[in-house]
Amino acid sequence: MAVNEKHRTMMAAVGYHDVIKRLVLLLSSTSYKVQCQSCLALRNLASDADHQLLIVREHSLPPLHTLIKESNGNTLAAGLACLRNLSLHKSNESAVISENMVPTLMRQLRISSNPQAQQHAAGIIRNLATGDHITDVLTTECANTMAYMLLDPSTNITVLIEVTASIAVFADDDETKDQLMNMEGGKVFSRLVSLASLSSNSEVQYNCAGAIGQIALTVKLQQKDIPEDLLHKNIAGILLYLDKFLMSPEPSFVHVALWTLLQLLDDRGFYSIYKKEVHLHKVIEKIVKSKHSEAIKELADNVQAKMTAQAMSG
Repeated sequence: MAVNEKHRTMMAAVGYHDVIKRLVLLLSSTSYKVQCQSCLALRNLASDADHQLLIVREHSLPPLHTLIKESNGNTLAAGLACLRNLSLHKSNESAVISENMVPTLMRQLRISSNPQAQQHAAGIIRNLATGDHITDVLTTECANTMAYMLLDPSTNITVLIEVTASIAVFADDDETKDQLMNMEGGKVFSRLVSLASLSSNSEVQYNCAGAIGQIALTVKLQQKDIPEDLLHKNIAGILLYLDKFLMSPEPSFVHVALWTLLQLLDDRGFYSIYKKEVHLHKVIEKIVKSKHSEAIKELADNVQAKMTAQAMSG
């Protein structure tokens, strides 16, 4: 019933939220099947913003936290799916953080053999980091766990989509930019470049490109170039990613590539190589004269202007 929007409204209203209260109680059932079905019903109810807030107000987080720590299989996935919907509401973020759920999510992400559960755990972290609690999230060493999942070649593609999306959000934090560039001896940065240029999944490509763009801002913010050896190892991949994105029919891909290029041009080592890439210069020129949006054409024009300024400054 909770799949249907009209039915969800009716269920939540029954007996002053008695259905929700009962479902929350059933999260502590001794039957895994009952727990699983309760999670799924609450997840569906939590498809609506008003219900997300109400379910948390009915003290659902403590039993849900216990369930996530102690269950496995379908029940674990259902519990995390429920929490993921609840974490969408900005007013629930503090409650989730206060319940100390983030370390549990990190543990499930690293040790679970259940890709669906891992996918939801990473999605919850992304939801929390997107809000006002990125500092609280990052203090639990989420970045290290996400890096571990990023570098693990066995990570399921559905999980990798959420992991790279989370890393892109983490990279929005100024202190984390530098950390991501140098993490694991530069392996995290190299993996992001590799996935942006070579992944067969467009979401993973886009997420990694967004993270690279944020990391590139370190050059401007800290007036510090990308380490020479790291740039040397990745320059071919960076240029390949830029070429693919700039030629993409998807405006969002073109936009993120131009924005990233604008940041990278502040790096002296990158500029010295890019200035010889005649093919990419022609691509930028075509974009300026294209039917792309004004925002994209303005970015392309800014890239050309920065190239001119760099050339004049020597």
